[in-house]
Amino acid sequence: MMTRRLVAALGILATLLATGSVRAQTAPAAAPAHADSVMHRLVVDASHLQPGQYLYQLSLMRDSTSTPLGEQRFVVSTLDYAGTPALLFARNGMQGVALASDSLVVRRDDLRPLHGIAMHGLARVAA
Repeated sequence: MMTRRLVAALGILATLLATGSVRAQTAPAAAPAHADSVMHRLVVDASHLQPGQYLYQLSLMRDSTSTPLGEQRFVVSTLDYAGTPALLFARNGMQGVALASDSLVVRRDDLRPLHGIAMHGLARVAA
């Protein structure tokens, strides 16, 4: 049993179809290929970051067993990098039996990366 509103809606739709006011929908134009590569930047107020040192003891929990992985030292310091005020984020310590360290130099005002180095055992990467 149809209600009055449904009958009225069907009547309007039939009228629109009969007069040609409703046309087939076309698919929207494809977005440019680079649309998915738009970078979204996280806005952070870097003026609140202060130099400091932190020491962590890493361990791996599997089921109910804890396996120590080693200590990690994390350092935040200020410096000038090629005449630009910058922050240095550095981490080093043992990860299992291999020495691991990495550092990242970023601009002080907007945290844009300027230089990065990572080392794990004999592997080295710099950018």
